Amino acid sequence: MPRHPRETRRPCGPSCSGRDGVDLALPAALVAGPGVIRGLVLLLFFLLTLLAPSASDAQTFMRGDANNDGSQNIADVVFILNHIASLGQAPVVADAADTNDNGVVEVADAVYLLDFFFAAGPPIPPPSASPGTDTTPPTFPPATDPSTVFHWMSATGCAGSTVTVTWLLDSPSVTRGVSCRIEYPTNALTFDAANDDPITALLGSPPDFFIVHQPSVGVVMITMVHNFIMSPSNGCPAGLDLPLAEIEFQISPGSIDGSVATLTFVDGVESGIPITNLAAIDGPPVVPTLLTGSVTTDCSGPEFRRGDTNEDGETSISDAITLIEYLYLGGAASSCLRTGDTNADGALDISDVISLLIALFEGGASPPEPWLACGNDLVPTALPCLDYPAGCP
Repeated sequence: MPRHPRETRRPCGPSCSGRDGVDLALPAALVAGPGVIRGLVLLLFFLLTLLAPSASDAQTFMRGDANNDGSQNIADVVFILNHIASLGQAPVVADAADTNDNGVVEVADAVYLLDFFFAAGPPIPPPSASPGTDTTPPTFPPATDPSTVFHWMSATGCAGSTVTVTWLLDSPSVTRGVSCRIEYPTNALTFDAANDDPITALLGSPPDFFIVHQPSVGVVMITMVHNFIMSPSNGCPAGLDLPLAEIEFQISPGSIDGSVATLTFVDGVESGIPITNLAAIDGPPVVPTLLTGSVTTDCSGPEFRRGDTNEDGETSISDAITLIEYLYLGGAASSCLRTGDTNADGALDISDVISLLIALFEGGASPPEPWLACGNDLVPTALPCLDYPAGCP
């Protein structure tokens, strides 16, 4: 499973070729520059930055020529992505980078250029054939689509364990790309990693661009474009509960059973750039309906007998021997490690052996329940208990 902790980048997948004589060659300086790779995959879709119309409307520019070199090509796509990711220069004229003329510079502008270059997409709005001034009003903001939904497959786990939640999509149309910003409670969860396994399994190949970025503690952003070559067959199909990405969180070791940590899709501002949860469909980008998810702490697990480390249904000296063998002699691990945690401190060590022997032979205090008889663990712990082969009546 490819893991993407903190920040992840994937370069362009398919080969890039153009149409109608448009020059799509990427200049060597851009290919070699590390900022290009970062720009292509860092915050790839729908990270928004508002234009300043009063400053740019009076200026002469050519829409699509974001880098102001006098032509429209793949270098302009790279320039837009670098700018959005705060990794490159701002365009001399913001409207030149607003290729879809919706009033914002966003990754949708890069996608619009790709669609025009590779898939006979709509023409670039004027002025595009030659330099001129902007004569059209912007169409921002995107509309909210109640039938396009971001939601979750929630998870349950024990305190201290790692759980996986799945980001899901409902969409009535083919989706070209998506971007989300997630907030989570830092006192309950720690972000570990994320991967694109679900969408890869769904589409049969990984998305051309997939980025996981944690700009600050408590925030995770995921952005993907399914296919760099725009065509009717390239994208995530319409459907319900479509899995997009998996996100791994560690539940706080101090989390108590029954506590619920909420995962929320929230628009925000990162490094001065407004970040919006958006989906690119066959048509204008839309703001999806955003539903919350959850991670619930539950350490109950299967019933077991504390102290029965050899899982024979009884508690005796042989259990102390089994625990010593596991701790110090490379013995096999129990399928329910909680059986060996006789002092219920959440760890397996020599103190558990001592507690067990004192309880069995010196009349010491009994270990916490479940002791001698089967039951559920009443003490939160990260020790796994996958199975208890001795069984419980």
